Amino acid sequence: MNRQPLVRIIAGRWKGRRLSVPEGARPTSGRAREALFSILQKRVPGARVLDLYAGSGSVGLEAVSRGASRAVLVEREGGILRENLARLPPPHEEVEIQGVSAENALQALARGGERFDIVFADPPYGEPAGVLRARAGGLLADGGLFVLQTDRSGEAPALEKLTLVERRDYGRNVFLFYASDPSARVIGVDVSPLMLEAARRRAEERGERRFAAARATADGLPFGDGSFERIVAAFAVRNFGDLAVGLREMRRVLRPGGRAVILELSTPPNPVVGVAYRLYFHRLSPLIAATLGGDAAAYRYLPRSVAAFPNAEGLAVRMRDAGFARVRYERLNLGIAAIHVGEA
Repeated sequence: MNRQPLVRIIAGRWKGRRLSVPEGARPTSGRAREALFSILQKRVPGARVLDLYAGSGSVGLEAVSRGASRAVLVEREGGILRENLARLPPPHEEVEIQGVSAENALQALARGGERFDIVFADPPYGEPAGVLRARAGGLLADGGLFVLQTDRSGEAPALEKLTLVERRDYGRNVFLFYASDPSARVIGVDVSPLMLEAARRRAEERGERRFAAARATADGLPFGDGSFERIVAAFAVRNFGDLAVGLREMRRVLRPGGRAVILELSTPPNPVVGVAYRLYFHRLSPLIAATLGGDAAAYRYLPRSVAAFPNAEGLAVRMRDAGFARVRYERLNLGIAAIHVGEA
């Protein structure tokens, strides 16, 4: 079989590795793939990925290279996929290749109750969207994303159980992003009634009807076990009265497969940065606040609360102790802040 020019994996553990392309296939350009994974970068680590009409496997294998926990690659003629995988350094346990049609794969995956965080489909130009229209939405996990690649002249097809949320054009490559459950609700929790009232007003001003407010403390959330798909806490966990109890409560109300994301201030690990950070944070910041008429006491509390809070690795340990799985974190701004992710 003749092969088209090779494509390369862009990033991750297999960066730079070449993949053969089946004859007649139109591989997604490197520029478009790089843009796609820039959009998906926060979703990919730990994600379950389904790559339909996989061709060379450049999308599914790229996802595994960047940290996806599992990828199912579907291509009727799966021989080149298997060759490409065999040339990549092991392990390969995250990758499953199905040499069947997309329709048969979708039926089998649905029967098996499979769910994916990211589903990518690049069907041949002109192929009817009927197969995807009826079945793609049922394979998405809650909060998942379906990405359909098409050409510039094609219209965005309607897909059952999915809503088109975004379109991105990269030359001849067009990506259509669909999301499940647009009616999902958001519940904001705070101990302060004034803060909750401000949130309600903001939601009303924006015409957002999916928001509800609940007054509660982190150590006694008024929700049943497994009530939420996602939990987000920004600059709040540091103020929990009991960090261990609050984290256990977050884990308790998270559904299996759900994800918690915590954005919090932290302590820079670099000692040189740490000296400048402490000078500004402990000395200059309260002084500037007082000079400008702000609340100097609040700015003295802030550095004290950060100093008493675990560093990035320490918070990760406490999340694991609370029952979260696949805990990881990313330091931001030289370590002044960090994003932690944990799953149920």
